[in-house]
Amino acid sequence: MIGNHYRAVARALSPVLEIDTRDIESKLKPRLIRTPSGAVKPNRYVRLKRKVQLEVFEEIKKVMAEFPIDDPTVAINEEKQRSLRNLRRFAIFADREEDQLRLYPSGKLAAHVLGFVGGDDHAGKEGIEKVLQSQLTGARGWRIIEIDKGKRERVERRVQDVPARNGLNAFLTIDLGIQNIVEQELALAMENHRAAGVTAIVVLPRNGNVMAMANLPTFDPRHPGDYDASARRNRAVTDTFEPGSTFKAVTVAGALNEGLITLHNQFHCENGRFYFAGKILHDHHPYGMLTVEKIITKSSNIGTAKVGMRLGAPRLHQYIRDFGFGSRTGINLPGEVAGIVHPLKKWNKLSISRVPMGHEVASTPLQIVMMMSAIANGGRLMQPRMVDRE
Repeated sequence: MIGNHYRAVARALSPVLEIDTRDIESKLKPRLIRTPSGAVKPNRYVRLKRKVQLEVFEEIKKVMAEFPIDDPTVAINEEKQRSLRNLRRFAIFADREEDQLRLYPSGKLAAHVLGFVGGDDHAGKEGIEKVLQSQLTGARGWRIIEIDKGKRERVERRVQDVPARNGLNAFLTIDLGIQNIVEQELALAMENHRAAGVTAIVVLPRNGNVMAMANLPTFDPRHPGDYDASARRNRAVTDTFEPGSTFKAVTVAGALNEGLITLHNQFHCENGRFYFAGKILHDHHPYGMLTVEKIITKSSNIGTAKVGMRLGAPRLHQYIRDFGFGSRTGINLPGEVAGIVHPLKKWNKLSISRVPMGHEVASTPLQIVMMMSAIANGGRLMQPRMVDRE
């Protein structure tokens, strides 16, 4: 239908489809193609763009309805008139009326939580979209019928009539106001510290509800293919790191819970140099005697190591596991990893002085947040919740 008018059609559609004219030309230009079976035939069908919204398609039909032909003989040639009518009415068409377009009204906000859909089946590929795919997707209905010679249904012979079922709705624990604040602050942190990536999580300790979860770099779920895979990764649950000084809370909490120390007990911090198992453990400042409270507030490596030694390796290891390290939290998000907590038999002589301050351990950002939430929640470790209800 388009034939040699492909250049003019490309120029007419380019501003409506927001595609470069040359790209449309290359698709519309008549050529011979080889099919998978080996046959050679003209390219009678090409896809110009997917997921075109209805108002855009209406504009396309309007443009094509007024498509001009610079050929004065059309007026007196019936065959050319018919070709022009076909070109205007049928050459550009919508392939699937039932095709869907997932909308994300808030743009990039909470992109790693929501995830995105893709493919011809619009299946969830990441985030909540992936985890709740079966619940969010509806089911087609069907009928098994008989028809008469006039191709009319004989209703009394209808065998099955199963109605279609809509997909469920999912209501998240995310608070968009808090999420927006978190993402704005992360952008400032990224800029001020020139970081390769940043992550933040906001949790209600009493019930584990995740109020915000954000990562930078991020992506636009409307166009996920425009971003590197690293930008689409939810670092809050997929990435691990040595927790370092934040982990000291585990050691001190365990010793306090066992009644081995109080916040007022004192430990000598060796003036910043502690020789243990053939290695020197340093503090960032040459502290002498410090109470347990000061060990935490001043983040003394040596003080924490001595608290860990009083607790002992077996009990320290058990508290680490009880706080959730080395296990997945069970959050409703894909790709979560368990982190690393070595079994006691793999600890060396140095471990009891290094593990208490977060070395030889790997955790996700979410595990650290849930550990701190457990302390704020009177020692009760909650499972993080992302889905409030369906």
